[in-house]
Amino acid sequence: MKIKNIVTTSCRMMWRFKGRTFLVMLGLIVGISMLTITMSVSSGTRDKLMGQLDAMFNANSLLIAAGAGGMGGGRESGSRETLKIDDLRYVSEQIENIISWDPVQSTSGQVKYQGNSEQVLLMGHSSQADFVWHRGVKEGQFFSEEHIKARSRVAILGHVLAQKLFADESPIGKTIRIDSSPYKVIGVLEHQGVDPHGLDRDNEAHVPVTTMMKRLMNVDYLMMGKFIVEDENAIEQTVGQIEQLMRERHGIEGEQQSDFSIYTPKGQREMMREANQVFETLLPSVAIVALLIAMVVITNLMLIMVNERRAEIALRKSVGARASDILWQFLTEVSFIAGIGGLIGSGLGLLGVFLIRLVFDIPVPDLGVQLLIGVLISIGIGIAAGIYPAREAARLDPITYL
Repeated sequence: MKIKNIVTTSCRMMWRFKGRTFLVMLGLIVGISMLTITMSVSSGTRDKLMGQLDAMFNANSLLIAAGAGGMGGGRESGSRETLKIDDLRYVSEQIENIISWDPVQSTSGQVKYQGNSEQVLLMGHSSQADFVWHRGVKEGQFFSEEHIKARSRVAILGHVLAQKLFADESPIGKTIRIDSSPYKVIGVLEHQGVDPHGLDRDNEAHVPVTTMMKRLMNVDYLMMGKFIVEDENAIEQTVGQIEQLMRERHGIEGEQQSDFSIYTPKGQREMMREANQVFETLLPSVAIVALLIAMVVITNLMLIMVNERRAEIALRKSVGARASDILWQFLTEVSFIAGIGGLIGSGLGLLGVFLIRLVFDIPVPDLGVQLLIGVLISIGIGIAAGIYPAREAARLDPITYL
């Protein structure tokens, strides 16, 4: 039987049994759309989080935080008041590989301008923060050494916070109030977006770290610090030097636990990868289960269709149709149905991805590739589910049903 005749007959049979054709499609549409959404969202989320991590914590940087926890992660414990600015300064002076550093302290506070008020994260940084964190200002100026030394009441706003407080008005030179004290706005930060911890870094205010410690919090300790090293290949050696110097400086001996934690880029990426692995495995598994259920449903529906068409199959065999012709007709039918279901499912899945992107701002995968993958997976499932019913149809004895 010619391919053209097989295709024509298959299309006619699909239309004749359009109710069951729709049911076969429906299972694939649901499964493929779920698979498209879960794979695309998990991939896009991973790429976004890793990009944010690289931007904040690039390969030539180290974080040191107050409290014990160990290099590379772990729950911090012990005193959180042991890390001082003098510790970071001393370490940077002693280790040649460290070329820059930034002390960090933070709290939350209310920022007001005229009738507008926002409760936001307040960050204290040094004049080197723009270089250390790779985030400068898009308008105005960054902190100077004079601001740090004088504990100046100046602030730099994230652009989302600036928009909330000032609308379309330029905030530069304006006076805001942070916890009732006046602060002059000297800059607006470059865009950063939501960080891996879920914080909107564009909806925050920065002040000099000394201002944060003495005027806003009245403390003499830091939350953490960040070092930039010249040779990233020597980063593990640098970590060892920092640990030795800090333990000596804090009088920690022998098996005593350190009162600080050091985090490396490699350790943070491993933590992020482990967290994403659960997400990337669990969600697609749900879609795969749905597709396996769809395969079982397709097999049963195809068996019902074979049973209903026994007389037709017997008649075709009696006039010369071979068993291979019957086999290929049923496989062609299920392939067409599966292909159309996969195309619709991929389309609906990508529509869902675009809607999710509008809310969470994640990268969207290549449209053509996702459609092709959805159609191919769907056709593969359809053929796998249709082989047994097609073979049963091909083996049917025409004499029994005529």
